Amino acid sequence: MHKNLSIPSDTALRLEKNDGQQLSWNLKGILFLLGKPGFGIAHFLSSELARRRVSVRIIDCAIRFDIFQITDFMERAGVGDDILEEIQICRAFTPYQILDSASQILNSEDRREITVYLAPFKQFFDGDVKTDEAKFLLRRLLQKLSFLQKKGCSLILAEKEKYSSAVFPEALSVLRSFVSAEWDLRSSSAALPYNENTLFGEV
Repeated sequence: MHKNLSIPSDTALRLEKNDGQQLSWNLKGILFLLGKPGFGIAHFLSSELARRRVSVRIIDCAIRFDIFQITDFMERAGVGDDILEEIQICRAFTPYQILDSASQILNSEDRREITVYLAPFKQFFDGDVKTDEAKFLLRRLLQKLSFLQKKGCSLILAEKEKYSSAVFPEALSVLRSFVSAEWDLRSSSAALPYNENTLFGEV
């Protein structure tokens, strides 16, 4: 469970869990949100960053994007729909499209942009992708993500904690070894309500 989540003026993201554990990310490199609640948190972070006029590109890899979470944030935060101008939605429903999207980030000149991946691993475990091919393509994706991490590109990756594929545990372990910050949300609530006292209120 998390207690509150805030984006203060020093542009660091911080999460205080109910057990008192403090989690943070300085907007540099990769923030990894582990667990299904991370998908909701990624929406709220995207909305708040857009409110602060930070360009956000959301790459939906598994039909996880929910516009209603964005509009709910806007209503609760009392902000206009002009923040939507800062949010770009992209779809990447094959491993090759996901790999291409990572290459596009490397070539982007907009260093203010933060890219948010929703369920980037899922398509690699699709029934049409053979195990050996999944291993090879995942290795390429992890290499690209590691390079983006070293270059200081800003990314948020939200991924659930488990897939039935035997390839997933190793890929997850490699990813966790090089990200800037990991927020383990596996035991957290799925929603972050907003109120006037804290950015996302108490859960």
